[in-house]
Amino acid sequence: VNNDLYAAGLNSNAVYKSSGNGNNWTKVIDEQTANAFTFNSNGDVFAAIYNSGIYRSSNNGMSWISVSSGLPAGPVLKLPNEVSTEQNFRRHHRFNTEQNKSIYKSTGISSTVNITALSIDGHGTIYAGAYGEIYSSSDNGEEWTIITNNLGNGWVTSLVFDANNNFYAAVDGLVYRST
Repeated sequence: VNNDLYAAGLNSNAVYKSSGNGNNWTKVIDEQTANAFTFNSNGDVFAAIYNSGIYRSSNNGMSWISVSSGLPAGPVLKLPNEVSTEQNFRRHHRFNTEQNKSIYKSTGISSTVNITALSIDGHGTIYAGAYGEIYSSSDNGEEWTIITNNLGNGWVTSLVFDANNNFYAAVDGLVYRST
């Protein structure tokens, strides 16, 4: 966005920005990490913050505001160090057993649904993927509405639009298309 790069690693506990082609990085969000980024034609950056909803920056990452109104509480992801090795943790693991389901259940802490994918269509509508659900916002992230909640038992890992504005969602090894 505006010649800046944004990045966050699963265990980095921060979001970083580089204005120098990746040679130098500055921390722009502390004590959080991001699952996904997208940006609109105005240069606003949107970050899906791990288990905390969606944040927007309108000033090149210098400040961020929560834009999660309308997103419900929901399943949360645990970092690899929060899950025992016996549970065969994988970030987007399919729920094959009751034991694996417990990896992703909320621990009773109220949390905004974990957003794992972001995309913007050619009309400026923002889409956010979660566990089997997709939300949309047509007002720059101010309000979110669920558009589908029947994408199976898996995390939405990618949302993409093609040149004809067909919409694709990758969910736990499957790809769904909407025309």
